[in-house]
Amino acid sequence: MQNYEPDVTQLLGLYQQLEDDIVADMVRRMLRMGFVSETTAYQAEVLQTAGILYDDILQMIADRTDASVAQVRAMFEDAGVRTVEIDTDTHEAAGEAPADIRQDGGMKQVLDAGYRKTLGTMRNLVSTTANTTQTAFLQACDRAYMQVSSGAFSYQDAIRMAVRNLADGGAYVTYPTGHRDRIDVAVRRCVLTGVGQTAAAVAKKRAEDSGCQYMELTAHGGARPEHARWQGQLVQIQGKRTRKIIDGLKVFTLQEIGYGDGRGFKGWNCRHNWHPYYPGLSTPNYTPEEIAKLDEKSISYNGEKYTEYEISQMQRKGERKVRTLKRRAAALEEAAKNTDDPVLKQGLNDDFSAVSVRLKDAEKTLKDFCQQTGRRRDAFREQVNGFGRSTAQRAVQAAKRQQTASQTAGNVPSGHAVEVAPPAPKDNGGAGKTYQAEKIGGKALTSGGDGGIIKEQERMQSSSDYAVPKDLVKSREFRSKFDSMDSDKKIQRQYYQVAKKMLSHRSGTNGEDLYFYNTRTKKWYRSTTGTQAGTPDYTEEIRRALQESKKGEIVSFHNHPLGMPPSAGDLNAALRNGYKKGYTIGHDGSVFEYTAPKYRIDEAVYSNRIGSYTENGIGEFEAQLNALVDLQELYGFEIREVI
Repeated sequence: MQNYEPDVTQLLGLYQQLEDDIVADMVRRMLRMGFVSETTAYQAEVLQTAGILYDDILQMIADRTDASVAQVRAMFEDAGVRTVEIDTDTHEAAGEAPADIRQDGGMKQVLDAGYRKTLGTMRNLVSTTANTTQTAFLQACDRAYMQVSSGAFSYQDAIRMAVRNLADGGAYVTYPTGHRDRIDVAVRRCVLTGVGQTAAAVAKKRAEDSGCQYMELTAHGGARPEHARWQGQLVQIQGKRTRKIIDGLKVFTLQEIGYGDGRGFKGWNCRHNWHPYYPGLSTPNYTPEEIAKLDEKSISYNGEKYTEYEISQMQRKGERKVRTLKRRAAALEEAAKNTDDPVLKQGLNDDFSAVSVRLKDAEKTLKDFCQQTGRRRDAFREQVNGFGRSTAQRAVQAAKRQQTASQTAGNVPSGHAVEVAPPAPKDNGGAGKTYQAEKIGGKALTSGGDGGIIKEQERMQSSSDYAVPKDLVKSREFRSKFDSMDSDKKIQRQYYQVAKKMLSHRSGTNGEDLYFYNTRTKKWYRSTTGTQAGTPDYTEEIRRALQESKKGEIVSFHNHPLGMPPSAGDLNAALRNGYKKGYTIGHDGSVFEYTAPKYRIDEAVYSNRIGSYTENGIGEFEAQLNALVDLQELYGFEIREVI
């Protein structure tokens, strides 16, 4: 059985170059702009620069998209032809006539629809980059200006931190849910998912036309746990389901394998495929023993045993770290080229040296990992186009000089070759005093009442960040999300109405409402009187709900102002209160469903897992979602984004 996956290397190269060009452009503009002393003059200059940046990025995107159209079309056509060819022998053995996708109107229509949908999605996603990049640029400039004007940091230190932040943040695409991905990651996922889904639809159409009721699913090592339960088995695509076992294989429905769901078969990054299966004629491609071995902890690394899935995730993490450091090195080199300030240039070069040392260590660790585990090193996943041969050579030499200096000084690095960290804030005149709140664009630059400068990592939110889009709750897309929550249409409507109430009540605030529904008594309970910020209050009404409910009866709803996934606290509350399931409703329209874990989630483990992602340049949303996915199996809960 075959898993077809098109070669997207050339296509992704276009978008990797786009991202690198955007980061370099932002760095150059920031260095050339400088910072004027008058706030109004600064605002005028940065806004003008950001506007030019926006227009230039739109042109960059248009150029790359035009160049990619033909490549995407070729991938789809090749996938369609290959799919039909692979399944031809099975269908012909069952007495079916040969088929040609180029001549078959039904299959060709499926192929064309998949291509148009994927290309449209890709264009829409990439087009968001101009907005996200402009916002990132403005935020970086505002942060640096605040740090300098407040007296907390020198101009040189503020710029060095800004360059690092721009490099780590990069250029993103933004999904309708608010989720963000790097451009190349989003394009890769979009194209491979689109090609995979279309090829599967073509195979399904061919089977339906041939009267074939079943498809056999492929199997491979490293499958996600939720996919491992059905790989190598059968799925019924037509007819009334009557048997659960055929030829020793379990029979699943399309719904059970998540067909059409982003997390299921042929969803995001799914490498499984299916092929026609005729009972009495076809022979299973896998024995139960072969499938069981796929998920054995059979791969050794540093004295421990891991599954193929665990090893693949460890390799991806190592590759992300290498790429993050390469991006940072390329941005620092670009910045050093574009400043005439000798102090700043020296600081940027020192940072470059420090990053080079970390990069060589990361590459060495990844090389050792691949040697121990027998994994093939994927150079493309480590590639950063802005990190060319000359930059690589400089990095190698910088790392060698740093190593030599370290050895000479008894393992204490000489000079200033340490990666910049936020310097300690300057004394502001003694205890109890705070900096005067300076403003840019109407936003306070200090934390005001808490008595200190805003920390580097702190996010400045306004009411607009929490506002619910005017037409969101009335949209068909949002309404339809509640159709999968219960089979009873009346209950579906109630869930939707509750979500509308929460979003209407909390729009423009970062407060949270809480609703409980008892599935046995059909009663609703609510807490809508909490403070302006923070988690919802456990009111007397909510406490009464818990007293009146048994384990597994409560369905919980609460809003998330920033559209983030459920937190470890949400999951632990589900365990403590015995939820049947819980939902978070984001102000951006995102909806997440979760079940209670079997064990209380260790908050430290959860936070550390998030930190491991954010340290590698992964955004806050994605880091939290990845952490939850990583911990699902360990703590025994389920989570999905309702789409």
